[in-house]
Amino acid sequence: MGLALGLLVVCLIAAVPSTIAAPSTPEPDSTYDYLAASNCKHTVFTVTATAVNKAIPSPAASTLSTQKGVNAFFASYPSLLASATNQTRSGTYELAAEYCTAVSRSYQPAPLQVLLHGSAGYTKEYWNRGSWGNATLNYSWTHAMNLAGYSTLAVDKLGNGESSHPDPLYDVQLPLQMETIYSLLTIIKQGQATGIPVPPKGGLIYVSHSSGSLLGASLAQTHPDAVDALVLTGYPAGGSNNRGGVPAFHYFPAALSRPKQYPKDLNYGYLRMNSEINRTSALYYHNHFDPSIPHLDYETQGAQPIGEGADFGPTTIPAFKGKVFVVTGSKDPAICGFTPVKECVFNKTVLTAVDKNFAGNSGFDWYAPVSGHNINWHYSAPETYRAVIERLGKLLGDAAPSVSGRPRFDRLPHFDGPR
Repeated sequence: MGLALGLLVVCLIAAVPSTIAAPSTPEPDSTYDYLAASNCKHTVFTVTATAVNKAIPSPAASTLSTQKGVNAFFASYPSLLASATNQTRSGTYELAAEYCTAVSRSYQPAPLQVLLHGSAGYTKEYWNRGSWGNATLNYSWTHAMNLAGYSTLAVDKLGNGESSHPDPLYDVQLPLQMETIYSLLTIIKQGQATGIPVPPKGGLIYVSHSSGSLLGASLAQTHPDAVDALVLTGYPAGGSNNRGGVPAFHYFPAALSRPKQYPKDLNYGYLRMNSEINRTSALYYHNHFDPSIPHLDYETQGAQPIGEGADFGPTTIPAFKGKVFVVTGSKDPAICGFTPVKECVFNKTVLTAVDKNFAGNSGFDWYAPVSGHNINWHYSAPETYRAVIERLGKLLGDAAPSVSGRPRFDRLPHFDGPR
């Protein structure tokens, strides 16, 4: 179950269309001054969404107040899902985001990358040097893409970061999360996002990591016209090359794990991963990252909604007709299962198979950096960003930033072996 909450494989469920409301005017980011550059502003979108989620029996707070009770609940999760009925959930929610304008561009408006983080306590800061804020720009996807001519909008998913925290089991599941993102995208496309220009034709790109990529696959199948292109990082791709045991992440209510870090009244269904060793071994490739990062990552993690592991995304997405680019580390558990990362044997067929899964796509490419699951926080990150800029630009064609606004790189190999 730790894997389900970390990589989050989710199931496609038909969802009811959402209504929208305009976001607040972007303001200078005061909460994350250490992250914000002069071209970045914090904003909050108000969205109203409705979706069909799983009706899973909610455990009592007393059950989740002990590690034994949490483990017992997760052990029963498969049977609970198998017998779960459907229920309609709806509401009006706030989605926090950081909008950063393209620094180098030769025309207006710039293509827009909407960035969605994964699970395991990650937030929008995953895309910009991490929540601890003192990493170098070598680990900032946002900075690299802004310099390459893309504007970016990094969003906290429903139930994560600074976004609304509704019921963590009944509400914070893939279908409702997906519909809130669809509402946000509709706001942007209709020109209702104050301070955020409507992207050019072909220039609205959904970029995601881990469970955010699974959400993206569901979005592409349910609302195939929502975006023009998908960049799926840390994408499980419907299977893994090897099989192994799921590490014990020791999830426990965040409010009990770190009472000084999280609100004391935070629902016990918002969990924290309490094994730094297993978190590091699952998300990082040994000797290929700054050794100070995993500890900072562990200490600043957010709360994990318990319902995010309730569903599995579609393995085939025939409805989507746009571009698809998959970026998954060559030592990622998405490829290797939970074989020890250092023993992982790269198998490109796991990634190339995505082309067939998105059978209706109008352009496909893949790239496998030498990294574990968190591609942004390995030494290979700058090379990864260069490859993404080069290959995404090729896929987008005329919708990409113009040549004068996009760095030119020698075409990098898909994978040039372990280092």
